[in-house]
Amino acid sequence: MTRFVNGLTCVFVASAALLAAAAPAHHPISADQISSAISDAGMAVAPEQVTLLTRVWATTDTPRLKVRSIENSGNHTAIVRMECESPEQCLPFFVKTQMDHVGSTTAPSMTVRASPGATRVGSKPIVMRSGSQAVLSLEGDRVHIRIPVVSIQEGSPGDKIRVRACSNRQLYVAEVIDATSLKGRL
Repeated sequence: MTRFVNGLTCVFVASAALLAAAAPAHHPISADQISSAISDAGMAVAPEQVTLLTRVWATTDTPRLKVRSIENSGNHTAIVRMECESPEQCLPFFVKTQMDHVGSTTAPSMTVRASPGATRVGSKPIVMRSGSQAVLSLEGDRVHIRIPVVSIQEGSPGDKIRVRACSNRQLYVAEVIDATSLKGRL
């Protein structure tokens, strides 16, 4: 009987070792990685301002993260939806970011950098502030649409900045005309 139990123990230990070797490695995604991805998307956030709502794992220790959306949740916080560039590396997840003054243009933690495609012409004064409301005029060959938007970036007349539609949170890149109007193409 003892020989039988020892044999079963060996089989069980060998099976567990094989399963552990075959299972993919799981690496925790850190607040540093998340804050870096959020900052790259245009909203400067320090790791200590990031709160993970649950533990997040990736199949690699250095997943390439991207921001899907950022939504102001009030009380000086924003909820950020994130995912890995490669869906095989991790599942989509949410994090909470703590700001000093959400929507304030003076809060250093809410500084929004220009996207790589944005242009700044000379040293014109900034007329469109991050968080300000405006109207985006989209023009096509036979269509003219006006959409209420909120600016995600600041800009001067002629700059191309990112804005978000108030109704469906769709993101657009538009050219600043003045403090309350932008234009874009369909």
